[in-house]
Amino acid sequence: MCSIFFVSVIPNLFFKIQNSKLPSSKILEGQKSSKIIISIIISLILFVNLGYSYVTFEVITTGNSVDTILENFKSPFSEKINPNKHDLDNIVTVLRNQPDIENSYVMANYIYFADIADAKWIGVQFQEGPEGDSIDNYITRKNWKSWEIYFSNISSEPNDRHNLNHPIPDYLIYNPKPFHLESLKVLADPTNSEIPKNFELLYKSPYSGITAYKINYND
Repeated sequence: MCSIFFVSVIPNLFFKIQNSKLPSSKILEGQKSSKIIISIIISLILFVNLGYSYVTFEVITTGNSVDTILENFKSPFSEKINPNKHDLDNIVTVLRNQPDIENSYVMANYIYFADIADAKWIGVQFQEGPEGDSIDNYITRKNWKSWEIYFSNISSEPNDRHNLNHPIPDYLIYNPKPFHLESLKVLADPTNSEIPKNFELLYKSPYSGITAYKINYND
């Protein structure tokens, strides 16, 4: 509908307005120049729409930021590494090699790690619970508010709408964001002494702060 409006309605309206102001001897000449101007405007509008659609598609399908996508435009012939795709492939490979991964829970703020590895998923935002609480309390959701547990349950796979399963994660994947609880940002640094001793590092991204841990409850 938007394209029809720009391609059909606007030119006709423009011609009518212009023709009403010009003498008949100049109408033909004016129409030619107007068509050129309108064609340029329509081309620019369509180009902008195409660019917006492409960037939106890239953000949704790759997880890259807009800045990363625009940077790729600046160097179209250089070799590009999609850090999100690279991390995803590596973490999924690590998870798939873990024993009994199909019956294991992965705590992460994105489902695709667990989904591709055929594991179960505990959906979190790393904003739940009180600031300053321990990592152990966070992964067990000990001090979370009831509504935080509810939204985590309905976001998880399998869904636990009635809070019957009380899952405990076997793995944790942390992808740092500025809005995360400060007490959880230490997860981006595997050497930090505040990380529990039973957290075994499986992967640390060479491109970003994303980390993957195995949680050993026998330790």
